[in-house]
Amino acid sequence: MSFVRLLFDTSDFPPRWHCGNWSEWHGWSHIIADVATGAAYFTIPILLLYFVTRRQNFPFPRTFWLFCVFIFSCGLVHMTEAALFWWPAYRLSASLKIVTAIASWLTVLAIIPILPRALRLPDVGALNLQLKKETIGRHDAEEHFRIAVEAAPNAMIMSDAQGKIVLVNRCAEQLFHYDRSELYGQTVELLVPRRYIENHIHYRQQYMIAPSIRAMGRGRELFGRRKDGSEFPVEVGLNPIDTAQGAMVLGVVVDITERQLAERNRDKHRQESEEFLHIVRHDLKRPLVTVQWNLNIVLDECSKLLGSEHGAYIQTALQECVRMQEMISELGDLSKIENSPVQYEKVILPDFLAEVLRMFNARLEEKTVQVQIIAPGAEVILSTLHVREALENLIENALHYGCTDPTPRLTIQATLEEHRLLIGVADNGPGIALQHHVRIFQLFERLEDQHSKVAGSGIGLTAVHRLMQRIGGTVSIRSDVGGGAEFTLSIPLGVRLATLR
Repeated sequence: MSFVRLLFDTSDFPPRWHCGNWSEWHGWSHIIADVATGAAYFTIPILLLYFVTRRQNFPFPRTFWLFCVFIFSCGLVHMTEAALFWWPAYRLSASLKIVTAIASWLTVLAIIPILPRALRLPDVGALNLQLKKETIGRHDAEEHFRIAVEAAPNAMIMSDAQGKIVLVNRCAEQLFHYDRSELYGQTVELLVPRRYIENHIHYRQQYMIAPSIRAMGRGRELFGRRKDGSEFPVEVGLNPIDTAQGAMVLGVVVDITERQLAERNRDKHRQESEEFLHIVRHDLKRPLVTVQWNLNIVLDECSKLLGSEHGAYIQTALQECVRMQEMISELGDLSKIENSPVQYEKVILPDFLAEVLRMFNARLEEKTVQVQIIAPGAEVILSTLHVREALENLIENALHYGCTDPTPRLTIQATLEEHRLLIGVADNGPGIALQHHVRIFQLFERLEDQHSKVAGSGIGLTAVHRLMQRIGGTVSIRSDVGGGAEFTLSIPLGVRLATLR
């Protein structure tokens, strides 16, 4: 308390007006300047405090508080200097100057270590430029997105988390017969048949809890509703998108009316084909057996009356009967292909190919065929039923037509691509001329030339083609006369699992 009293003791000093020869102008210049400076020093911390309280994550908070103390103490010094003209508290003035000096140097010492960090901060101009570039980039991206949506060949509709439509494209207008101005702000249930609206709202709300990409064709049977109330079947793909306005969902809508009609027509055609094949297998087989039976009787009982030439004619007719029976039987196999289920199984490629080839071991040994299997040691998932049967037909075709060389060779080579498996079956036989490459896959087509005087039904390669069609694959040929033939199956994979060895 004695120290405090000493600080405010003014008995040892006269007021500043009485120290020296002060003129009015000179004295009041000091007073006004000190008061104005002190007031400014008091105002600066207040404004800074206002700024900091409204700014989160303000950098360098300790240095900021030291700076406030330094500025405020400077203000006190100036205010005291003005008061000394009437109130000679020189001891208090000296103490305030000491406090100001200490605060000043503490601020200096605090600033030194943060200078490198402060220098690394981007300046306001650079930040504004970067923000401007990002804003322009975002605007350009949004514009490109809108252009892409508008140019898309399918109907596209974007809705917010509440299901309100915020964006549609030209195809959506054409598909639902609405103008886009009529759709904006409406919920997507406007485009859903009335009997499904309640369930659709529930499904939409459940989807927004955990939105994820939903591909076309997945989920339940869906229908759309046009402005006139007419309904049509659709497929819908969903893509969640995060935007500055929140979570959005971009829906792609495809009218599948024509596809369903084509499927019904295809089913009708398949049914008609099955009925026709049933007639072929049952109604034609019976008279064919009768013809064959009668020819055998004629051959057995009249062989002595017939000359060798006429007997050969009957033998040829019997052989053609047998061939026709085989063709009728294989027509039944083609019918089964159309309705065969596509079931995927996991296989190891080299083992699978060796297993398919094993059933031909006896014939391969008989013809002394050199066999080579080239395949990566990979585990894949494919439709084994269709691939196995296609390979068997190709190997049968190679043994029948391609292994005519004195040293016949057969190579089966598998190659893995990203989502497909290629299996080639190659021989070193007489080959096939380029002009016949399409024809050989047609039903009952056989190439009769000097290289292929062997019997065959002309159905094997047709079966391969249809087997590949059934699983979404293809079959192709690479060959020329005298250069052997290589048939390649392009097979879609269910999953490519791993490379084993």
